[in-house]
Amino acid sequence: ARAAFPELRFDVADAHDLSGLGRYDAVFSNAALHWMTDPPRVFEQVRARLRPGGRFVAESGGDGNVAVIRAAAHQARANLGLPGIAEPWDFPTPAQQAARLESAGFRISLLQRFERPTPLTGSAADWIAMFGAAFRADVPEAALGDFAAAVDRHAATLRGSAGWQADYVRLRFSATAVGAAS
Repeated sequence: ARAAFPELRFDVADAHDLSGLGRYDAVFSNAALHWMTDPPRVFEQVRARLRPGGRFVAESGGDGNVAVIRAAAHQARANLGLPGIAEPWDFPTPAQQAARLESAGFRISLLQRFERPTPLTGSAADWIAMFGAAFRADVPEAALGDFAAAVDRHAATLRGSAGWQADYVRLRFSATAVGAAS
């Protein structure tokens, strides 16, 4: 972004603490909010950095995102006799996301939930290996192959003649900062 738009300022920071940054006219996030451990705090931090009337535009995973893949990983863990785990993602409903935004001081102009099946270059197990490290963290090295095979077996409905696809569900919003930032 800096190379393409050298006249603009771009900052990188932990979204849970944006206190060291300036004030902005816009904040954009793509496929990152669902990784945040305290989304309400992130929204408060974004609001604090935006000028009144500033825009917050984002897309992230929504409720039901990768439901088949997640269920397959949980079942694969159970097949190996491993305990259940807490998932590392936050996939809110539209109502939950709206409440967070409004509570943080935003007026919502757009909030969409939509399914977006997406082709994978590998299998469901490959997706878990890349994004779901928490599911594999305590799988013994010797059992990783069995774990991967079980994930793919349990997620087989996502495999078609053209290959594997992820069962993505996205939330997209555009919101405007109202009032003075706290």
